[in-house]
Amino acid sequence: MSEKEKVDEINKAKEEAAAADTAIPTLDSDLYLSPYVDSSVKKHRKARHVRKIVLVSVAAVLFAVYIGGVIYHSLCFGRATTLNGYDVSMKGAQAAYDIIKADMNQYSLDVKFVNEEYKITPTDGVYTIDTEYTMKQLIKKQNPFLWIVNIWNPHNLTVAYKTTVDTAALEEYVMAYDCMKQENMREPKDACVTMYDGEVNIVPETKGSIIDTAAAIEGIQTALSEMREGIDMYEAGYYKKADICADSEIIQKTSDAIEEYLSKKLVYNFKGYEVEISRSDLASMADITEDGSVEINQDKVYAFAMDFADRYTTSYTERKFKTHTGKTILLYGGYYGWVLDGEAEAPLLYESLMTGENFNRQFTCEREGYTYCEMNDIGYNYVEIDLTNQHVYVYENGKQVFDTPCVSGNVSWGMSTPGGIYPLTYKQKNATLNGPGYSTPVAYWMPFNGGIGMHDATWKSEFGGEIYKTDGSHGCINLPLDAAATIYPYVEQGSPIVCYWEDEVEFID
Repeated sequence: MSEKEKVDEINKAKEEAAAADTAIPTLDSDLYLSPYVDSSVKKHRKARHVRKIVLVSVAAVLFAVYIGGVIYHSLCFGRATTLNGYDVSMKGAQAAYDIIKADMNQYSLDVKFVNEEYKITPTDGVYTIDTEYTMKQLIKKQNPFLWIVNIWNPHNLTVAYKTTVDTAALEEYVMAYDCMKQENMREPKDACVTMYDGEVNIVPETKGSIIDTAAAIEGIQTALSEMREGIDMYEAGYYKKADICADSEIIQKTSDAIEEYLSKKLVYNFKGYEVEISRSDLASMADITEDGSVEINQDKVYAFAMDFADRYTTSYTERKFKTHTGKTILLYGGYYGWVLDGEAEAPLLYESLMTGENFNRQFTCEREGYTYCEMNDIGYNYVEIDLTNQHVYVYENGKQVFDTPCVSGNVSWGMSTPGGIYPLTYKQKNATLNGPGYSTPVAYWMPFNGGIGMHDATWKSEFGGEIYKTDGSHGCINLPLDAAATIYPYVEQGSPIVCYWEDEVEFID
C-alpha cells in the first residue's frame, strides 16, 4: 500500500468516526496512535523527533561553549599571543602584568660624566615604571566575540612603558656623585700647538669637569622620562667647555705658521760639507705667542749658536781616524782644525730667522780647517805617518796612492817625533835646514809642526825598521829622495798630516 493510499484510508476512518461521534487521534499526536496507523509511520515520526532533540542539544552546547569563550577572552589574552615579545597566551591581566613588570624592571639609565660613569636602576628609588595601558585595557582591545577566528592566528602585541621620576629623590641621589661636588671640579684647558722635537703637534683641549648641576639633573630626568639607554653629559652640553678647541681656526692658523717656520732651509757649509739646521733646532729657537704667531727668541738663538760652535769646533779635540790597517783610532788634534765663533754668528743667525730668508753659507769662524767630512775634519786627502812602524802613506780621495818607509826623530837623543794631527805649514823645493850644529840642503821641504817636517835625506842609505832609535833625525820625517819627490805634489798648505804612535792612541774597533 502506498503512502497516499494509507493517508486516504485514515481520512476515511476519521470521517466514519466523526459520523459515529467517536474521537480519533490525529497524526501529530506523539502520545496516542490509532490502531489504524501503519507501524512504519510511527517509526518515521519518532526518528524525526529524535533528530530535532539532538540538533537542539548540540546547538545549545555550542552556544554555551561560544558564550563561555566570549567570557573567557574578555578576561584573558587569546591563544598564541605575545606582549613585547613575551608569551602571555591564555594569561589573565595579573599574570601578564607580572611578566611585563619583570621586563620593565630591567630598564636602567647609563649616565656618562667626564671622569666617571654611573647606572641608575629602579632599585635606586628615584623613578618607577608602568605600562602605557593596563593589561585589562589591552585585553579589552581584543574582540571576544571573534575568539573562534582569533585562536587560529598568532597575535604579537606591544605596549609602551612609561616612567615617573621623583624629582626630589633624583636630585638628592645625583648630587651625591663625586663628580657633582664643587671641590672635585676642574677648569677646562684650551687646545694649543707645540713644536716638540721639530714637529707640529696639536694638543687637544682638556674637557675639564665643571658641570651645570641643575641642568645636568634636569637632563637625567628627561632621559629617564624618555627611557633612553644612556646620556653623555659632555655631549649633552652640561659641562663648561674650553674656549679654543683643536679644530678651531686659530689652532689651524698657528699650525700653519709653525710649519712654515720649521720648513726653512738653513745650511752651514764647511767647504762643501753641509750641515742643515734641523727642524728640532729651529723649534728650540722660537716661541709661540698667545695669538698663534711664531716669535724668534734672541736668547735661544744665542744659545743655539754657541752650542753649534762647540759641537763643530775641532781644534784641540779628539776625532776618529781610520788607519791604513783598517782599524779606527782616536786621535788628539791639537791646533789643527776648525774654531767656530758662536758669539759672532748669533746676531747674523737671528737676523736671518727674523727676515725668514733661507741661506747656505759658512758659519763664522776664528780659524778655518782644511776640510770636513762625516767622520772628522781630516777628510780624504791626507798623509798618514805610522811612527811605530816607521812608514808613510799618502791618500787621495780616500784611496792610498803611495807609501814609503821613513825615519823619524832619534829616540836616544830625546828627539822623538810627537804624534798628533797637524796642518802642512807650507812646502818648498831646494830649501836649507838649519839647526844647532848643522845646515843641510834638501830638495823637498814640507814642514807641519813648527820646525818638524817631511824632507828627503840623501845621506841615509836605508829607511824604516828601528833606525830611528839610534840614528834618527832631529824630529823630522826623513824620506828617500824619490819618495819625497812623489809626495810633494800631493800636499799643499793646510793638508792634514796625521802622526801617531800605536801605544799612545786608543783603538776603538
